[in-house]
Amino acid sequence: MPLFEKIELYGGKEIARIKMEDFSSVYLKTKLENDLEYVNSMLKRWQREKEAKESLKKKEIEILGGKLELLVEAIFCKFCYRTNYLPVRSAFYDDFKNGIDHLILEKGTGNIVCFFDVVADIKSERFRQKLDKMQDINLKGEGATIDYGVKIVKTKEGKLKPVLGKIDKIPIFCLALNEEKIKEANEKLSPSLKMKTDYEKEIFNYFLETLHTQIKEILLRARKLPERLDPTLKKRILDFYDFFKKIK
Repeated sequence: MPLFEKIELYGGKEIARIKMEDFSSVYLKTKLENDLEYVNSMLKRWQREKEAKESLKKKEIEILGGKLELLVEAIFCKFCYRTNYLPVRSAFYDDFKNGIDHLILEKGTGNIVCFFDVVADIKSERFRQKLDKMQDINLKGEGATIDYGVKIVKTKEGKLKPVLGKIDKIPIFCLALNEEKIKEANEKLSPSLKMKTDYEKEIFNYFLETLHTQIKEILLRARKLPERLDPTLKKRILDFYDFFKKIK
């Protein structure tokens, strides 16, 4: 079953994106058609807005954001290569509707390790707002949800089978770099998937430290909440520490 479609990655490489069309056995035809129609309308809207932008600053930010997304994809693909983890892009619907762009899956089980989004400016108000919004989702909304998710389960015969559908209670995080670092990293990034330079390790460790800091903030703030953190969400957050240990 072709669960993913290939999209272009940094340096001509490709990364997978979840295909909505493969969920015909999960959702009613009307929902699938409505969601695809929503995606198409958002793509057209995005294209119109992109073409209509006249501000040089907005164009620069847009370009930087695109470069950062490609950089994050390339770095995580490099450091997840030949590990038990697989970075993928979400379905367009979840990108537009649920604000979920990047996912890390655990190979073999298909379990989602985490979601994250990117911002091309660590000092901007937008970055702070996005961080606050994501922390609210993690703490008050019991984590993030995607409609077009995939996980792997074992059948009674012991075989692995992909199961498609909505997945909730997943921690969501945010990655950011400033303009200077984005440009520098894109210039220094090696096109080889197997080669990991010292500079790339530095960038990757920075990303991991950023995620680690956000996890600690979630757990610290959760202690002050009147209600306990959702058990499933908390387990996934704690399991995320395994990702740090195994990926380095």
